[in-house]
Amino acid sequence: MSTLRVDTLLRLAAARTGPRFLIRPDPNERPYAGPRGGLVTERWLYSRRAPGNACLSGLGQDFVPDPQPELGRPGPVNPDSKGFGAVMRSAPFGLTRTGAETAFGMAARCAQMTHGHPTGYYAAGALAAVVAHIIARDSVEGAVLRTLRLLDRHPGHEETTAALEQALDLAAQGSPAPEKLERLGGGWIAEEALAIGVYSALAVPRVADALLLSVNHSGDSDSTGSICGNIPGARHGDHGLPHAWVRQVEGRVRIAALADDLAAECVPD
Repeated sequence: MSTLRVDTLLRLAAARTGPRFLIRPDPNERPYAGPRGGLVTERWLYSRRAPGNACLSGLGQDFVPDPQPELGRPGPVNPDSKGFGAVMRSAPFGLTRTGAETAFGMAARCAQMTHGHPTGYYAAGALAAVVAHIIARDSVEGAVLRTLRLLDRHPGHEETTAALEQALDLAAQGSPAPEKLERLGGGWIAEEALAIGVYSALAVPRVADALLLSVNHSGDSDSTGSICGNIPGARHGDHGLPHAWVRQVEGRVRIAALADDLAAECVPD
């Protein structure tokens, strides 16, 4: 069995609560009074899997993002943090079929719950926007180019934009290799992790090879592999992923059920 890392656990939480909370807030819903079923009943989730300090300290502050203020300034929680912990959980916002701009804003604001640096939350928004464009039948390259135009409308986007542009340029050179991937950094910070995931998905058409490339470096390989997997996953669904790998994923049945729930809720009536 292939055990899950914290990346997937955070993404499950985002899929379960984030999009629903920001898209359809229910003023009549009773306050949360403890576990009521679903993910909280899954015993395999109750193990410590190397969560980042920013995620732990940020969630401990119980900050709820306001969807109205403009982006660009440091957020109130961990304002200097731009680690990979926000971008690696942001893909579910791109699956909500609300459009790339809305997905970008939702992911960026939820990222502010733990990562207040603009690059930290812009990278999260960018991955959600890329996924949203792919869901709308755009190519991977087209999705990244459209996301760059979206980023350009926001102040303080430069680090995220530069990282994505470098990924595009490197992929255009052809001959993908781990040595080229290392030029994008180690993936320990948000824009590097995003760039490595995007480069791998762009440079290698075969899904298994793209995933292998995305983890073939000396940095934060589990996070970059996770980010890369979101892109072909959005394009092909789980049927396009290596079946032998999918069968070994811990909690696969619950993950598949949650994905189906999210898709059913977000498909327009």
